[in-house]
Parts: sequence; C-alpha cells; structure tokens
Amino acid sequence: MKAVIMAGGKGTRLRPLTCHLPKPMVPLAGRPCMEYIIELLEAHGIIDIAVTIQYLPDVIRDYFGDGSRHGVRLHYFEETVPLGTAGSVKNAAPFLDEPFVVISGDALTDFDLTQAIRFHQEKRSLATLVLTRARHPLEYGVVMTDNDGRIVRFLEKPSWSEVFSDTVNTGIYILEPEVLDRFEPDIAYDFSQQLFPGLLSEGKPLYGYIADGYWSDIGTLEQYRQTQFDMLDRKANVRIRGIELQPGIYVGENVTAAPDVKWIGPAFIGDGCRIGEGVEIGEYSIVGQGNVLSAGSVLGRTILWDHNHIAERNELLGSTLGSRIFCKESARFADGSVVGSHCVIGPKAVVEPHVKIWPKKQIRENTRLTSSFVWGEHLGRPLYSAYGVTGTPNLDLTPEFAARFATAYGSALAAGKRLTVSSAPHEFARLIKRTVAAGLQSVGVDVVDLGDVLPPVARFAVRELQSAGGIHVQLGADGRGCLECYDGQGLPIDKAAERKVENGFRQEDYGRAPAESPGSYRTEETMTSSYLGALLAFSMLEGEGALPLRAVVCTHPAVFALLRPLLDALGCEAVHLPAEAQRERLAEHV
Repeated sequence: MKAVIMAGGKGTRLRPLTCHLPKPMVPLAGRPCMEYIIELLEAHGIIDIAVTIQYLPDVIRDYFGDGSRHGVRLHYFEETVPLGTAGSVKNAAPFLDEPFVVISGDALTDFDLTQAIRFHQEKRSLATLVLTRARHPLEYGVVMTDNDGRIVRFLEKPSWSEVFSDTVNTGIYILEPEVLDRFEPDIAYDFSQQLFPGLLSEGKPLYGYIADGYWSDIGTLEQYRQTQFDMLDRKANVRIRGIELQPGIYVGENVTAAPDVKWIGPAFIGDGCRIGEGVEIGEYSIVGQGNVLSAGSVLGRTILWDHNHIAERNELLGSTLGSRIFCKESARFADGSVVGSHCVIGPKAVVEPHVKIWPKKQIRENTRLTSSFVWGEHLGRPLYSAYGVTGTPNLDLTPEFAARFATAYGSALAAGKRLTVSSAPHEFARLIKRTVAAGLQSVGVDVVDLGDVLPPVARFAVRELQSAGGIHVQLGADGRGCLECYDGQGLPIDKAAERKVENGFRQEDYGRAPAESPGSYRTEETMTSSYLGALLAFSMLEGEGALPLRAVVCTHPAVFALLRPLLDALGCEAVHLPAEAQRERLAEHV
C-alpha cells in the first residue's frame, strides 16, 4: 500500500500565520502538522509516499527531504496551477501503481488506517471514504451509508435543513489506481464534487468506513488552537516530544527555568527555551523552541512558535504568535489576537481581542491596536510632524481618526477649558472640524467654532478670546491635510504637550465627561474682521496719503474673499488670478 499526502494548501483562513508558510507546515506542539501524518503512515507500514505540493513547495522539501529521517520514502509532485484534489493526485499517477491512501497534510488524526484498509479490501471497494462522526457537520461533506457501509448519499457543506447524517468526510480515501483513469491529466478535478458523485451515479463499489479516534482539520485559527489543546488533554493519540515534567506539562531538551516559575498547565515547552523569574506558564500554554520568556511574564491559552523574545512583564492570554517576534516590556495580548512572524511590538503596546497583525510589522510604544494591521510597516507612527498632525484626507486623516485624536487632545490638555476650532474653506476640512469639535465636547471641553478662517486668524482668535488653545484644520496645496494645534498664545504646542496627547491617543485613556454635561458649543464668526482691524492698526499706510498700489493675488477664490477686505482697507487695487493661471497671466497685471 502506498500513500499520497496532499500538501498544497495555502491556509488562507489561518493568515497571518500562513503568509509565508504552507498550511501543512503549521506547527502543532512544536512540530509541523504534516510530520504527524508521516508518523501515522509509517506506524501502519506505509513508507512509499507521494507528496503533492504547490504553495511554497521548497519549505516542505527542505524540511522533510527524502523522508529517510522519518523512516519513509518521499516523492514530490509539484503543481504549477491548481488542479483540485483529484487533479493533484493524478499528477502522481505513474507512482500510484497499486492501491493507495490519500490523506491531507493539514489535518491531525490517529485513525487506525490498517483497519480502514482491511475494510476496503474486504468490500472489494473501488473507493473507500474514511468517515467520522461530527457534532457540527455543517463545515464538512455529510455522507450516508447503508448497513453494509455502502455510500447511498452525500452532500458537501449542507445547511442544517439538509443534514441527513452525522458522519462526515475526513478527506482520507483508500483508492484503487484505476479511479485515476476516469479523468484526464492536467485538468482541475475534485474528489468529493466530481469523482465520487460519478461513481455513485454509476453504481460502482463506493464505501464509507466510519473510523474511531481523533480527527481535526486545522483550517481555522480557532480549530488550530483547539487541536493543540486537545493534544495536551491527550484526546489525540500522537507523540508529544519532551519529558512530562509534571502531569500534563511536557518540556523539551535544554530548557532552563528559574526556580520560582509558576507551572499550571497543561503545557508544552519546546527545546532550548529560557524561562525567567516569576514567569507564569498558565493552562494550555504551547511554546515552541528557542523562546525567551523574561521575568514577570504571564502566559495562558497562548501559542508561541519559535525563537520569540518576550520581554519583562508581558501578558499573553489567549493569543497566537508566529516566529521571531520581539515583544518589548509590558506589552499585552488579548484573547483571540494573532501576530505574524518577524514583528516588533513596542513597550506597553496593547493588542485588543481578535486583532490580527500581519508579518514584519512594527508597533510603537503605548499603541493600543483595536483593528487588524495588514498594510504598511509601522503602526503608531509619531502623531506630530513639524507642522502638526498630517495625513492624506480620508485615508490617514479620517473622521474616525479625528474623533480619537480630539478626545485624546482635550482629555490631556484642556478638560474643563475652552478651545477654538476652525478650518480652511473646504468641505472636507469642515467635516473634520465638526468631528474634532464633537470629540472635544465629549471630554468636557467648551468649544468655540470660528468657521472658515486662515491660520493667522485662527492663531489671533485664540489670544483674542483668551482660550486655552485651538485646533485648525488645514488642507495644503499638495492635497495633504493638517491639524494645527495652538497653545494659549496661538503658538504651536510644545513637545511636552505633544507627548501627553500622543500617550493618551495610543493608550485610549480618555476622561469622558458625564453624559448630562458635555462641553458647550458656540460659534464666533467675527474673528476675520477683528483680525483685519488689528492688522490695520499696525499698518504704516493707515491715514496716510499713500500712492495707489495694485495687488495681484494668485490663490483659491475662497482665500481671496478673505483677503479682499484687507487689501481694500489698505487702498490696494486687488486683482485675483486662479492659482493655475499665475505664470501665463501674471505679466499682464504687473
């Protein structure tokens, strides 16, 4: 008897863990899932094995080689295009010159394959499906057999109304080689959707063997985690490497642990790990090889792959981390969070429940991550640039961002005080301004809305109205948006104030006002005229018989409308040119 291990899966539902790793290579208690399948086949005397590969094939080849290390002979068959389950096995047809077992490399099982093969031979079956009973059959193909084991009906992934049996298809098949003659090579063809229905409709000997034992498809993050918890509970009869230090606690070679480590378990600790003082290894902790767990860190229901550095006082509860991740001190990972390999997690960062971080990301200090991080390299970049808080409108600078920023700003610098808000004469800038005003009010800041003004007017208004500061929403000629933040003198806030706002923003530490008494809101739209009056008071031209001047202004019409009263008061003849026409027409007016 030969075997085919189907190992071409991408594992898209396991991302970000499988972004750079084929699904059969995802570790279970420190070893690739496919390694357990090879051990199962070898234990039942099946040592000639074909492996169908497609996604990142070299990762599988490099790890298993020719199979001699595991006592088997491996032969690889690579798909250049997806061919479906049956199509990929057809690729190995020249090798499959006798009855063979088909089994997935990305499921864990301890089924008695010898008994299943004997059933297949006794029934003289052309194809035998190995079945198992499932509490929740909706995710699998449901199969019904008669008293003799002959398949009479099956349905792929039914709804509850269509469920007619609790026996499901495990994706393990025992096949005669002639079944591969029923379709051509190099075409997409599927066992459960095409080959088996065809055999059933033709009345060919198609049987189902209901196996006893453990079987789990690790296709989802939840099932991937649960499978390893089941291993620690010994529900699956598979070999866990290491010695059993205490009941249910398995420890590999060359592990060093401080005397005061708190072992709760069940748990698995891989080879070469170093565990610092006061670390707590809570229930269902699964730690791969070469990990460093520094003093005061706490793990519970958490899975770590290989070569991670967990700094002091980390808290990992219900999380899953890939390999070569550096978690700096006092970071926290909540239930269901998943971190891809090669990430750096900054000090005091918080990864909220069910948040996923794709590989090779950097999370800055004090960041509270509330949604998944897929694109870009850095999260939690400094809020402030040289010109304020900048970003691309409706991409970086969104209403959601503006609301968070305003609540952090008001809570850190102006709770119970008065701030001005203002914007450039642009509809998106006005939208952000209104959002900022609402965020400030929510933390008890009294808001004075100046309307559409230029930045100098906004800075003037802060002093004129004796406010604690102000926020002005500006859109630049390059399309970038900016939140300019002023202190009580109308000057940019200092670095210390920026840090206070940024810390509040990262930690989402807001002191909300009571719902019955938010900050007040009023408008004040006379500041432009007040600013012009103050400016004229300093003008050397006021009251003097100055020569008439002509001012040619190349700008947006709304900006020109704000400048026109000042130019008129200065006795200037004002000429407006759209910005795009300045080079062509400026000479006509000089």
